[in-house]
Amino acid sequence: MGKWFKSFVFLLMFLVICSSTVFGQGSIEKKTTEIGGNLFFISSSLSYQGHSEGSVSFFLLAPRFGFFKTDNFEVEPQLLYGRVSENPKYGSSYSFSAYGGILSFSYNFKTSSNMVTFLFVGVGFLGYSGDGDFQSSAIAPDAGIGMKSFISDKSALRLELFYQNMTNYMGIEDLQASNFGFRGGFSVFLK
Repeated sequence: MGKWFKSFVFLLMFLVICSSTVFGQGSIEKKTTEIGGNLFFISSSLSYQGHSEGSVSFFLLAPRFGFFKTDNFEVEPQLLYGRVSENPKYGSSYSFSAYGGILSFSYNFKTSSNMVTFLFVGVGFLGYSGDGDFQSSAIAPDAGIGMKSFISDKSALRLELFYQNMTNYMGIEDLQASNFGFRGGFSVFLK
């Protein structure tokens, strides 16, 4: 296993243990709706047999609509739209559009403070448009841990640490990618 994966698993276990021991009083109630959005930025350096082959950057906007089916359990579809830029070591740089969605399920730990820790897992896809023959990318899983920091009774800042596996990465058939990153956003809660 890679160093990044081990670090991710360690951080995930640490945050789960901390959240389950520190928090324990309140909850986000059934029939609450969470509306918000995240911004993604993913930068990947490409190499082949130890030689640099260039870089790829994803910038995505992801509006979210979460529905609490029970106390603390949320079903959360999100849309994805953005731009992908590739800068190969040899040849010209180019960019194209990406669009798709992820359906996530999350568990929000009970809390007695304004910070709510949550775990999530989801599946989705990305399609591409531009010059070239692109395949759709499958995203499975999109998983991680996050924190919602309430700044009022009905709004929160949101930060997520995520791992994402993509098949047909950047629309290239059979190319696999493992992405680690952070996402940040804002949410409003309606009852």
